[in-house]
Amino acid sequence: MLEKIHHHQNHKKRKDTYAKEINTLEAKGLLTEFREKDIRQQLHRASMSDEKRKVYNEKTKERMRKYREKLKNNANSSKNNTHILTRKEKKTKAEEQTKKRLYWTVKQQESRAPFVA
Repeated sequence: MLEKIHHHQNHKKRKDTYAKEINTLEAKGLLTEFREKDIRQQLHRASMSDEKRKVYNEKTKERMRKYREKLKNNANSSKNNTHILTRKEKKTKAEEQTKKRLYWTVKQQESRAPFVA
């Protein structure tokens, strides 16, 4: 069996994520299948000619570029509704909050008044 070195294991967060992934696969009984697939992929990449490897790498680069672009677009679309409050707006928001708090404390006291002796 070939032993695979995972380069991303050096990073703590990724290492933890990888460990969780392995534990999940082990719990589901799919770990041996995962390892076998991993070895098949390694052997396939090792058997590639230089020309095929170049083509494969180019396709991968293009695929990742599109994927990252898609991620950026999704991130921007969710952030386009952010409105930065000015000092005055912050002040009015805070005042509104205090008014609401006072209103609800009074309401709470009124609702509890019949039960207080």
